[in-house]
Amino acid sequence: MLKKLAAASFILILAFTAACSGENNDETIGDDVTVAKVNDMEVKGEEYNYLYEQFEQFYTQQGQDPEDEETAKMIKESVLEQLIGQTVIIYYAEQNGFGASDEEVEKELNSVKEQYEDEEEFAQILKEYDITEDELREEIALQIKTEKYIEHEIGPIQVTDDEVQEFYESYKEQMGDELPELDEIKDVLRGELERKKQQEKVAELIEELKEQSEIDIFI
Repeated sequence: MLKKLAAASFILILAFTAACSGENNDETIGDDVTVAKVNDMEVKGEEYNYLYEQFEQFYTQQGQDPEDEETAKMIKESVLEQLIGQTVIIYYAEQNGFGASDEEVEKELNSVKEQYEDEEEFAQILKEYDITEDELREEIALQIKTEKYIEHEIGPIQVTDDEVQEFYESYKEQMGDELPELDEIKDVLRGELERKKQQEKVAELIEELKEQSEIDIFI
């Protein structure tokens, strides 16, 4: 089961886990095959197969042939890079003692359940995705502790009014009079800038952690 980081919503955990539990295509690696190792944490073929399929779909949508030798090589490298990046975050979150309490997990689980009409509908969704509630709890706990670790390492994200203004002006150059006034969308723009800064800081953190790690790739 591929472990996810903080960026994804808890609702998507269901679909994500379902895809991981599906059948592999003819060109995938065995689910239990170790494709890479970060320190003592293994990355399995199950994880690699799912992400590879997602990259194939993306390249296809961009008009590229994923079966082309060069394209296939790029996909493989991108998949491994992302998986190793995810794993290194998980590894150091666990090494540094970050965890999730039962109360935190239950709170997030309940927020997932609230997206459905009742327990019966939620149970049906779990059945369709071939995942148990306990497995979902494990995924939620993993996400919570990685979120905590990332927040601890990169700290709060600060966006100044000047940065929002500059961001607005860059949009205005592209959209002209179609763009609403700054006061109407400044909160949206601030949120976008915060997400962008967070992504950049997480990427920097991952590179730092990679340098501290022993990483082996077996495929």
